[in-house]
Amino acid sequence: MILDKFKLDGKVAIVTGAGRGIGQAYAIGLAEAGADVAVVDVIDMDETVEAIKALGRKAIGIKADLSKGEKEAPKIVCSNYDELLKYLIAKAKKYSFDAAVIRLYEMLADRGSADAMVALGDLHLTGKSAERNPAEAVRIYTRAAASGNAGAYVKLGNLYFDGTIIRKNYKIALSCFDKAATLGITDAYEKIGDIYHDEEYEGRDVALAYKFYRLAAKGGNTSAEEKATN
Repeated sequence: MILDKFKLDGKVAIVTGAGRGIGQAYAIGLAEAGADVAVVDVIDMDETVEAIKALGRKAIGIKADLSKGEKEAPKIVCSNYDELLKYLIAKAKKYSFDAAVIRLYEMLADRGSADAMVALGDLHLTGKSAERNPAEAVRIYTRAAASGNAGAYVKLGNLYFDGTIIRKNYKIALSCFDKAATLGITDAYEKIGDIYHDEEYEGRDVALAYKFYRLAAKGGNTSAEEKATN
């Protein structure tokens, strides 16, 4: 069918002036086509938001006056950064990012979002739509870790253990994985086990490695379970 060409499943639309009238119709129409919608207007948007949610799509209302120009845009983003961040994180692995989205991550990070810091660090590490800068990635991950983000500790631990991007440092890697495990990431125990099992590690202790493999296995890690039985 011709309408299949207009399917927007998995997409996110931003519609301005969507509180009523044509803007509202556009927003609802995009939702009917499968898109989640960010509704922007200076007036009440509850009617539009509820109509979109009734279609089974996600919707958020952003009260802002875009006639105020560029100075208003960061305020729009930051005032709703929790919801917008969820969208960005969800799409991060599927879509490429341009400079505007990188700037968005930077603003979210400046607001203290550790998840945004990790996402921004990933962009610098991979060079995806940004100049590859491993040193900056490490700096950002470290900042996120300092705020208690377990995922950031894992990423730092992997970098220091791998040693291909930054100099290998077993001590720092162990510390990072230990903190990640303490924060609830049981898979980090497998990484600790890998370090103690590494022949290049001066503190190599195979018995201790198996202890940590078993801890990871208790958390449901099948890879660690296999290592613990070998």
